[in-house]
Amino acid sequence: MGNSLRRIAVTAASLLMIFFVVRPFWSQHKKAKAASEMAWMMSWLEPKDFDLRYSTTNSISHILHGRDQRFTFRNGQLIDPWGSPYRFNVSSQTNFFDVTISSAGRDRQFGTSDDLSKPFTIH
Repeated sequence: MGNSLRRIAVTAASLLMIFFVVRPFWSQHKKAKAASEMAWMMSWLEPKDFDLRYSTTNSISHILHGRDQRFTFRNGQLIDPWGSPYRFNVSSQTNFFDVTISSAGRDRQFGTSDDLSKPFTIH
């Protein structure tokens, strides 16, 4: 009986350690992965990729799908480390494009405090 209780206590302690100690580090890892993916996306996009009539999240995902296999895709969309599609916002200026790549973050909902976004300009 003593060994069974000890096993239960060790198992419970292990689960609590995973939840309270490992989980926050895993979340930081996913944030770092999302930031890295956004940086890679920025490096792969070129001015010729942006015809504003067609620059949507799906078309940009399609462009990146053919250029680098490090990204995760589902139904033709780029997927962030939490399993949600990245969003792309493109606006045209006179001689360049402003692009913002966004991830919904851990809660998988856009417009909350854990969202990640990376703005950049393509000349």
